[in-house]
Amino acid sequence: MVTLKTLTDYLESHVNNQNNDDIVEILDDLYHNRLEFEKLLQSVLKKPANKVHLYSHETATHYKWHIYTNQQQSYRLWLHEYKKKDLVRFGYATVPHNHRYSFASLILRGGFKHELYQIERIPNNHHTFKNLSLLETSDFELGKIYTIDSNQVHSLSNIQDDTLTFIVERQSTRDYSEEFDLKNKQITRHFSFEWKIAQLVSKLALS
Repeated sequence: MVTLKTLTDYLESHVNNQNNDDIVEILDDLYHNRLEFEKLLQSVLKKPANKVHLYSHETATHYKWHIYTNQQQSYRLWLHEYKKKDLVRFGYATVPHNHRYSFASLILRGGFKHELYQIERIPNNHHTFKNLSLLETSDFELGKIYTIDSNQVHSLSNIQDDTLTFIVERQSTRDYSEEFDLKNKQITRHFSFEWKIAQLVSKLALS
């Protein structure tokens, strides 16, 4: 039977591989053994030594529960718990955005509408963009596995209450992700904490 260790062993042996096709097969096997898989996730979340609360955080749309990060930080595993509709704030997953990394996602509960976009950029301009057009809209439900490349722009809508997704996050390919404002055609860059810490250290050195 495929287990969480099957997944981590594969990721350890393919550290430099950003292709998520094989990950999809493993996630599919995990889904078909969902009861055992969810029991394993329960044990990870409950074990004090894992210090899940120290590495997890809240966003406008969901909670990111940290499951595992390998020693080289070349991949991370997360459980995303989406908020009920009356608690969701505008932003984050619900607006067009990309990521610093590619990832694969398995829907364990609920579902949502998934939108993919085509971005038309302005050369040498990272503040504004020329156009953002909708490429496709799909309904993703229980058991759906999908992958997103770090350069793809996407958003979520119609998120069902109590939606849960298991995320395999690959190594970052850049220091920032981007959020795209359709109305004003503005780009907002969100930098990683690693990048921001380096900037903070530089500021302190100047004081």
